[in-house]
Amino acid sequence: MTITGGTALSKDDISHMVQDAEKFASEDHQRREAAEARNAGDQLSYQVDKSLEEWGDKVPVLLDGDLEICHYYLDHDAVDARLARMK
Repeated sequence: MTITGGTALSKDDISHMVQDAEKFASEDHQRREAAEARNAGDQLSYQVDKSLEEWGDKVPVLLDGDLEICHYYLDHDAVDARLARMK
């Protein structure tokens, strides 16, 4: 992290902010991974829903239940919990 330009912050304040950023870097990385996984899941869900609308009756009824389970996990932030268990 680079802080440049005029600032009203003291060197101690800047040092403290840099230390906090370093301290929470791992947690921030995990949150970013979870958000990316959730976004990928949302995109996939959207694509599958659109395909099902297009294909209509050609898709087996059993698949619909699986999609409801996927929507549940995406809607209830279960992606974060599943990622935590994978590590």
